[in-house]
Amino acid sequence: MRVLRFSMVLTVFLFALLPALVGLVLGALFYAQYIFTHLFGAQADQPIEWQNATNTFLLTIMHGGVMYGALSLIIGIVAAFLLDKGMDHAKRLLFSVGAAGLTAIWADVTVGFTGSVTFIFTIALFSYYLAVMWWSVPIEQRTVPRIFAEKDSPKQSDDL
Repeated sequence: MRVLRFSMVLTVFLFALLPALVGLVLGALFYAQYIFTHLFGAQADQPIEWQNATNTFLLTIMHGGVMYGALSLIIGIVAAFLLDKGMDHAKRLLFSVGAAGLTAIWADVTVGFTGSVTFIFTIALFSYYLAVMWWSVPIEQRTVPRIFAEKDSPKQSDDL
C-alpha cells in the first residue's frame, strides 16, 4: 500500500508537469537518434541540420506540456485523492492503464493526432506508473497529513 510522499498541492503540480518531463526525455531521445543517424546511420552522407534537430527537441517538450498538461492536471488531482487513501499494486496498475487510455483518447479527440496512438498509450502507461511509484511511499513512511484527517477521526463533543 502506497500513499502520498508530498503534499497534495505538490503532487498535483508534479502530475501537471509530467507531460513536459516526458517530452523532455523523448525530445532528447529524438535528438540523439537524429544525430546518430546522421553520423553513423543511413543518412551519414547528409549534413546535420542542427536547427531541425533542435526544433524537434523543443517542440517535443512544448507539445507534451501544452497538449497533455490540462489532462494530466486532472489526473493528478484524482491521483492525489487516491494516494491519500492508499493504493496497492493492482490499483496503481489499473490507475495507470486508465490514465494512459484517457491520454490516448485525448490525443485522438483533441487534435486528431496522426501518430501512433499505441506509442502514446505505452509512453503514458509507463510514465504514469512510474510517477505514482516515485511520488508515493509505503504507508509507514508517510510524513504529510491526510487530506481529510478530521473526517476519519471521531467527533469531539463540545459539551462542558
